[in-house]
Amino acid sequence: MGFITDLAASTGQNEQALLLMVALLSIFPIALFHRFVLYRSTPVLQHIFGIAAGITLTCVVFGWFEMMVYAMVPSLVVYFVLLIAGPSAIVSGVIFVLLLAYMLSCYSIFSSEDYDINWTTAFCVMFLRITSLCMDVADGKIPEEKMSRDQKRFAVRRMPNILEYLGFVFFYPAVLVGPTDNLSHYLAYVEGRLGCDENGRVHSSSLKAAGVCFITTVFAAIISTVLGGFFPGDLLIRPEFEALPLVLRWLRCLPMGTATFLKYSIAWGLTETSCILLGYSYNGRDKNGNMTWDHMNNVDVTKFLTYTSAHRVIECFNKKTNDYLKRYIFKRVAFLGNKNISMVVMVVFVSLWHGIHVNYLIVFLACEFPMVLAERQFWPVFENLTGFNIWTCPGFLRYPLILLAWAYGNFFFTYGSVGMNVLRFSDLVKSYTNVFFYAHALLLVWFAVYAVAIPSSLKKLPAPEKTEKKQ
Repeated sequence: MGFITDLAASTGQNEQALLLMVALLSIFPIALFHRFVLYRSTPVLQHIFGIAAGITLTCVVFGWFEMMVYAMVPSLVVYFVLLIAGPSAIVSGVIFVLLLAYMLSCYSIFSSEDYDINWTTAFCVMFLRITSLCMDVADGKIPEEKMSRDQKRFAVRRMPNILEYLGFVFFYPAVLVGPTDNLSHYLAYVEGRLGCDENGRVHSSSLKAAGVCFITTVFAAIISTVLGGFFPGDLLIRPEFEALPLVLRWLRCLPMGTATFLKYSIAWGLTETSCILLGYSYNGRDKNGNMTWDHMNNVDVTKFLTYTSAHRVIECFNKKTNDYLKRYIFKRVAFLGNKNISMVVMVVFVSLWHGIHVNYLIVFLACEFPMVLAERQFWPVFENLTGFNIWTCPGFLRYPLILLAWAYGNFFFTYGSVGMNVLRFSDLVKSYTNVFFYAHALLLVWFAVYAVAIPSSLKKLPAPEKTEKKQ
């Protein structure tokens, strides 16, 4: 595309990334047309429109051949396998394993040693949608009295038809970069059961919510662009970084990591804005009876910038994927009998889902997992020793402790984000060497102290979510 090529050259931006941003913005008018013209029309018409929009967007951004062959064909194969074999736990498991193997093989063929924006960007989200759909339809065959709370909420009682299936898989506001969702919410939308006023139209309060979301996204984009200009993702391997004093190197990790995480919130924020404009993001009413429009919220920027724990950053960043991991991976391997083992299985899966680079495995298994584990160990010990927790301690201690907790969460997670910026293992080792492996070193010290020097009587207290104040 000549215009995009010229614009990328004049602004110094990556052409594929710029094309993706333009495509995300182009969804706004498509969503408004759907909302004001097609909503409350027949579901069939909405499915067809949505499928056409989703396929067109992905083909323009990622390529017609790639999407119609590499993405569409396996999606159709899964549908007909599910239709012929019938939904069940075994069929869902087989589809999950084979589709994951297919996706990983495609990663090995199409991935480079840099961050890629290609058809697998969309397909990894389609993978989550397809596999969750298979499991939800299989759950619909379970007697209600035997269902878990999640299964009662998300189970689909019938096999979707081909239009419903493709409309959900290629859901156009979220098909490019996600986030994922569940089939029951999609069906509720096209059937006109979400967020309507007395006239059967999408409630006007969604327009204000969309404006707030868009402004927040612009704010995040400004912060990310400014910080990224001074503290780029490959900062830790640059010669000028190595020449800095060690303390300054540590301090510069913080704005670099913040810019990295906020970079993802830009695309998700644009997607969320489109979903709110569409009326799809309706999420019930709050305690005051006001309609909420945050169903497709994937990152809470305010909470992300102010989080005080590793546990909280997981709750406010890539929220929909984390919901998928908890519901469809962690809880479904509960038969292993150990939460830590289930957590490892979940972490290994999300590493593979991101890509085949070993750095992803290091980010999630060797950084995020031990950080969360250390935090879960520390706060019960702290409360047992002091008699209070971070939120109930005396005022003169509370704010310094909150600051320390914020520093822990930020410096440790920005340390972990390095592996999302540099995908070559040698670059990752060099990056961590330049900051003296500070997070891994402190974690090793803590685990040694916890295992050897802390008596078991100090380790038995409520989990962190009961000793921390909800932000």
